[in-house]
Parts: sequence; structure tokens; C-alpha cells
Amino acid sequence: MTRQATRRLLATAAAAAVLAASAAGCGGGGDKNSKATAWAAKVCDTVGQNKLPLPNFGNGKNAKVVKTGYLNFLDSLNLRLQRVELALKGAGLPPVDNGGKTYDLAMSNLRSAQTAVTGVRTDVGKAPVNNVVGFQKAVAKASPAMSRFTTYQGPVKDLRTNAKLNSAFDDAPSCKANKL
Repeated sequence: MTRQATRRLLATAAAAAVLAASAAGCGGGGDKNSKATAWAAKVCDTVGQNKLPLPNFGNGKNAKVVKTGYLNFLDSLNLRLQRVELALKGAGLPPVDNGGKTYDLAMSNLRSAQTAVTGVRTDVGKAPVNNVVGFQKAVAKASPAMSRFTTYQGPVKDLRTNAKLNSAFDDAPSCKANKL
């Protein structure tokens, strides 16, 4: 065998070894895990883009300005929750064992949060603006509904209860970048 033929043989063997090592990480469960990671990335791409603006309440002395700030904030929050719901629907069921059950839990909690925000939005919308104290009392009445929402940590938290999805979220670059 010539020196050139030996080099070709070694180069081919090295390339085959690299391909074999790469394929070993992608076979069987790895393929399913990469699908789960791609699914998680799709969710994190949208969830991470939905930043919520801080409300503007002015100096807090003008009830009309405060009410407008609350309503704008609640509208933004509701829109964000709708976008997250659409993203989850677009992603479909997670490609992991018990993914459907975990997905259903996340969607149910997301819809409960939307209902709470919508209820608070309705109550705040009805609040009088002729004085700050009256407005504050009306907002305080809406507080129990809002407290249900404030404990909600989002669908990613629910989805992470599934161990395989938790790993997929940990592996997905967009989830890492968005700290989800």
C-alpha cells in the first residue's frame, strides 16, 4: 500500500469514527430528546419575546390616570397570556411520555390566569374615577381575583413538572437565554 493510499484509509477511518461517535449521541432516546428540546425551544422563543411593560400610574393622585395605567397594564397582560396560549397551541403536544397530561395542566392554569386577569380588568374598568379613595376601594375589591394570578408562575413552570420536558427546557438555548 502506498503512503497516499494509507493516508486516505486513515482519513476515511477517522471520518467514520467521528460520524459513528456523533450518531451514537443521536440514536434512540436521543432523537426523542432532541425533538423535545426543539419543542421546548419553540415555546421559549415565544414566551421569552412577550415582555410586559411596567404600568404608568402617574403620581398616583389622579384616579383617571391611575385607572388608565391599570387598564393598559391589564390589557397588555391579557394580550401576553393570549400570545403564550397561541404559542403552546402552535407547538402542539410535547413529544415526551405523559406530555399531553403536562400540556393540559399548563393550558388549564394558563386559562385560569386569563380568566382572573379578565375579571380584574372588568372590575377596574367599572371603578369610579371621581376620587382616588373610591377608586382604591374598587381596586381593593378586585384584589382577591388578582391574587390568584400573582401566584401563577407561567406555563413553563407547569411544563417543567415533567422530567423529560424539564431536561428539554434546560437544553434549549432560547430557554437558557430567556431564563425560562
